[in-house]
Amino acid sequence: MIREFKVAFHSFEDVRDFVFLAVAQPFDVTVSNSWQSVNGKSLMVMFSLDYSQPLKVGANCAEEEFLHFREAAARFVV
Repeated sequence: MIREFKVAFHSFEDVRDFVFLAVAQPFDVTVSNSWQSVNGKSLMVMFSLDYSQPLKVGANCAEEEFLHFREAAARFVV
C-alpha cells in the first residue's frame, strides 16, 4: 500500500540526506510534485524537481515501516 507525507528541502544537503535515508529503506520511495514523480533513491533525478513548493513522498510499505521512515525523515516533513 502506498502511504504519503509532504516534505520540503532547503539545501543540497537536505536533498542528499533525504536520498541517503530513502536508499536505506527496503521499499520503493517516490517523490513528486503536481506534474512529475521520481525515484526518491536517486540523487541525480531528485535534482530534476522544483523545490519551491512542498513535495509529496510516497512509500510502498507496511504501516509500521512507514511510521519509522516518516519519523526518520521528520526534519523534512511539513
